[in-house]
Amino acid sequence: MMTTQHGQAMPWSRLAVVLILAVVAVGARYFKTVLTSYVTMFVMLYLGVLSLGGIINVTPRWTGLGILIQGLSLIGVLAAGAGLVIGFQTRTDARRNWYQKKDK
Repeated sequence: MMTTQHGQAMPWSRLAVVLILAVVAVGARYFKTVLTSYVTMFVMLYLGVLSLGGIINVTPRWTGLGILIQGLSLIGVLAAGAGLVIGFQTRTDARRNWYQKKDK
């Protein structure tokens, strides 16, 4: 889609960074590390900014491709927002569990 919009393809390095960050977030969540919530929030902020850039940089907004890109970018922003909420909930739950263990 970037080739059609801007005449250049998305750099493979950026795609690799996104995939590596996603794998790190899933791995941190799977192994229940201490920094899981922070990793999740960082990755979701990064992906949210990338998706927001997709909404802002569409040049022919009301063509079929422009609407498709805006729709996919909006889904990305909403998913990043949901991921941020999950990150905050994870951090709150971890703190709550830590305080409960401390009180016992």
